[in-house]
Amino acid sequence: MAALPGALGNAVTADLPPSIRGWQPLVRPKKKVILTMAPFVEPGFEKKGAQLCWYRILNFRTPMPIDGDLVLKCTAEGIMAFAGWADPQHPWQILNQKLPESALLFDVEPFMPDVHISIRGSKEARTVKLWRQTHGNAFEKSESPDVGMALWERGHWVPNAVVEAAIAALARIHGENSALVKAVRRAWAIYYRDRSRRADNLRNRFMQFWQWCVVNEVGVREVPAEYMFEPTMLAYTFEVLPWVPTTADWCKEVDAVDAAQPWRNCWVDAPSEHPYKTTFVPCNPDSKLFVPEGMTEAEVGRAVAVNPELADTDISPQWTTMVGAWH
Repeated sequence: MAALPGALGNAVTADLPPSIRGWQPLVRPKKKVILTMAPFVEPGFEKKGAQLCWYRILNFRTPMPIDGDLVLKCTAEGIMAFAGWADPQHPWQILNQKLPESALLFDVEPFMPDVHISIRGSKEARTVKLWRQTHGNAFEKSESPDVGMALWERGHWVPNAVVEAAIAALARIHGENSALVKAVRRAWAIYYRDRSRRADNLRNRFMQFWQWCVVNEVGVREVPAEYMFEPTMLAYTFEVLPWVPTTADWCKEVDAVDAAQPWRNCWVDAPSEHPYKTTFVPCNPDSKLFVPEGMTEAEVGRAVAVNPELADTDISPQWTTMVGAWH
């Protein structure tokens, strides 16, 4: 079982039951993904712990094979509810309300809440422009309010082929021309179309952002590589994480999935487990702790288990002082 270089080398690699949190079993990304994304696996981080932090995030968010025994269930109502990301009760909206209103690795305050940021502005400013969109905000024609939803979808990607197979099974029972089958097929077609559009838009925006984070052809890095794992926006990683809903209420079921696999939501509901906390902050205690809305710094901080792969010399003495204060 292969892994990204240097990551999780000492971790348990046996399959883990879905109800258990811990290191995700490692699988190697697709070859074409490795070739395309190679510059971004090791983008040249400058701070201690940053590269190992990024390895952790990438490995957790590498897709696992889909269990062939899972049977997807769907209804038109369930699909439309899952597609309705603007609903305040949608899982993405609920998650978004937990995200801090300020970034941790770069300064957003001069541009909040809706200060104009030109598409020809500095890369630092345009990073904030992207960050605002990941929180569902769009103040100009060049901005999209569904960027955050598109990031969330990548962690909860319902495969088209599995849905089409489920619809075909419904058609065999109810008939291809039945009202039920037509409604389900129509609901999925609309969601699939919109998801594809969001995914294309997201890819364009994040690949541009990532290019700023690596040294370009003239030897210049336009923003720090560490911005790639800013914890107050959901991570954009190499591949989508597939998920097969086994009940008709996809929105409700996704809560259980996220509780068992918190990396799908980038650890917003399990903040002490985020690699930013376990691997980056102990080496860089001047970095702010990621604390979701409704939690305290002490509550999050005292639950952090430092990554054992870090060398003792990498961990700042200030970290020990911080831990003592939280307890």
